[in-house]
Amino acid sequence: MTQSGITIGDDVPISFKDIKESQKYWYICFKITDDKKKIVTAETLSREDAGAEKGAEQAWDELVKTLKDDEPRYIVFDIHHHHETENRKIQKLLFISWCSDNCKIGKKMIYSSSKSSLLKTLVGVKQPGLMASDFSDLSFADALKQI
Repeated sequence: MTQSGITIGDDVPISFKDIKESQKYWYICFKITDDKKKIVTAETLSREDAGAEKGAEQAWDELVKTLKDDEPRYIVFDIHHHHETENRKIQKLLFISWCSDNCKIGKKMIYSSSKSSLLKTLVGVKQPGLMASDFSDLSFADALKQI
């Protein structure tokens, strides 16, 4: 249970296992339910649904398109990227906290106070991750800087 009294939904560890172990998804978005009782899986982009030709940057663009200015989200994104200067492939699970400056203060507070409990469930996620409060904070280049 979080400091705010919110619990982690049963689906959260399952969807996280799917991205971590089987790489089923490009990303998972988590949200706090409207009744403010649980953190649950809100949406995913499966690699199968995205199509074989999509890479991490295209999946990132799809993610950004789904985010709403007034709805916070916690996100786990599976970044696969070829590091040009070091000539190596990087794969990391990046945690992203999306809470727009335009969100109501109550939503900002509840998402802020619930984040640490979710992170305890998401073992293996790159922290501190990316904290975004404006769409300009969500460039793929910024995400790569976090890994």
